[in-house]
Amino acid sequence: MTYLESFTKRFGEETIKHLLEKIKSEENSIRGSYDESTEWIPSEAFVDLIFLDSVFIMEFSIKLNEISRTSGDQIVDNDYTRSRVIKDLILLENQLPYFIFEIIFGSIVKLLCLQDYAARVVLDFFSLKIKTKTTFKHFTDMFRCVYEESLDQRPKLIGGFRGSPIKEMPNAANLSRAGVEFKVK
Repeated sequence: MTYLESFTKRFGEETIKHLLEKIKSEENSIRGSYDESTEWIPSEAFVDLIFLDSVFIMEFSIKLNEISRTSGDQIVDNDYTRSRVIKDLILLENQLPYFIFEIIFGSIVKLLCLQDYAARVVLDFFSLKIKTKTTFKHFTDMFRCVYEESLDQRPKLIGGFRGSPIKEMPNAANLSRAGVEFKVK
């Protein structure tokens, strides 16, 4: 709620209304993005949940960007907080469908007068680089896309050793043999 208050002060009530309307208009598509049914969540509560999650991520990334710009390079507390939030954001159970985040964050990028597109801002937030403009399903999928793109690259020199390029990414069958359990829906 603190981030919502800060976000509202930064962009105003009209922006808040606009974002809520966007989420409401995409509610069925958002619900359809989840593997499990979300029908048990009332419409108003669902829209609020998506809105609050989105606002938290946006305001958090804006605040980190401001701290980095005003204090020079990285700050230890800044890195620690960011790493804790990132670990939480990439958990499968915390995935926000990326398309809605891009829709509503895209309008915020314009308000901030940033030159980049929304995905670039998000990639920078996660300290990721990707050469191709890719559409992600969610943040975990974003990490997968970056990982896939880097499969043919040589890892950097680490501790005097240069690793070889990654040749193969395990598929579901390999993961299953390694002990990962999958549930069929």
